[in-house]
Amino acid sequence: MSRSLSKFALAAALAGLLPASALAAKGKPLRTGQTVTYGAAGDTTAGIRRSLVDNGQGWIKDQRTGLMWEKKDDSSGVHGKRRTYTWSTSGSNTASGTVFTTFLATLNTAPCFAGFCDWRLPTRFELDTITNLGEVASGAPSVDAIFDTACTTGCEIDVCSCTDTNAYWTSSTFAEDPGRAWVVLFTEGAQAEYTKTSNLQSARAVRNFR
Repeated sequence: MSRSLSKFALAAALAGLLPASALAAKGKPLRTGQTVTYGAAGDTTAGIRRSLVDNGQGWIKDQRTGLMWEKKDDSSGVHGKRRTYTWSTSGSNTASGTVFTTFLATLNTAPCFAGFCDWRLPTRFELDTITNLGEVASGAPSVDAIFDTACTTGCEIDVCSCTDTNAYWTSSTFAEDPGRAWVVLFTEGAQAEYTKTSNLQSARAVRNFR
């Protein structure tokens, strides 16, 4: 039964009836992005190849994870890569900071960004899927190249894609201390937990594409 279903999925994907992600091996993580090997088996080849598509309309689709990512730019607007936010005003589990009340509220106010009104903060594990461990903050952020393309001064999301070498908020709270939330640092692709009232973290919105 599972074998015939697999054959159907393969045929349908090749015929264009299913997305290319239907061909991806299930249950495997994505590749790290590293291209230089340091001798450990599989350090550059293990995992599923990434399949990211920039449609030129301000968002990027990940055909492997089914996530739709907001692009960032170098403007002073809501998509500006240097804009920073708080997670909470009280430092508790209450999602009352500007990342919710200003950033996401703006994206989700009709007619809504890209016509979708369900943008949210990614979880720690979701945000980690766009990191590239082959890049460090010696000029280039540790992110897949599609999130850092043609990023020139003052550019907007219809012509560029930017990522600041900064910490980005996730929706995931640090279990040991509810006053802290997990962030992904695009200086090096690491994770850490920061005080929710801190106003020094960036944000990138996501939604489920499928």
